[in-house]
Amino acid sequence: RFRVPAEGRTTFVDAVHGEIGFDNSGLEDFVVLRSDGYPTYHLSVVVDDMDMRITQVIRGDDHISNTPKQVLLYEALGVPVPGFAHVPLILGADKKRLSKRHGATSVMEYSTQGIVPEAMVNFLALLGWSPGDDQELFSADDLVERFDLEGISGGNAVFNPDKLEWMNNQH
Repeated sequence: RFRVPAEGRTTFVDAVHGEIGFDNSGLEDFVVLRSDGYPTYHLSVVVDDMDMRITQVIRGDDHISNTPKQVLLYEALGVPVPGFAHVPLILGADKKRLSKRHGATSVMEYSTQGIVPEAMVNFLALLGWSPGDDQELFSADDLVERFDLEGISGGNAVFNPDKLEWMNNQH
């Protein structure tokens, strides 16, 4: 187990949500190696990030609660803590986590249905992100040029298959 300091707060600056802090008293000592000797998720991702020299971690909002434990591990291992950006989850039209019950879930399935890669990239980029104007159609090069973490909203995005179909027709 990793012993969490009893006093203080573990904080990090999130590029989407700003400063986020957790009281250490609310964090339990957590398992880093299972009884079979295999590392847990927290230790694995930190060591993998260290090995790959990751400087920015961009992942779903559902991982915010994991972050203080990982920050503590980075600090204990004496390595720089990467920057974090927690982005909105993608929900189905029923406002529940996107899953197989919502229809096609793999990129290959969408391709089989005739969705072109340009439309899929364009559509996914606009889920939870706005360029700051009303433009909706982008090439991949345009998205690379225009994308900024500051344009990510704090709320979850809803996957709208009708909008994807419209974008596909445009592309």
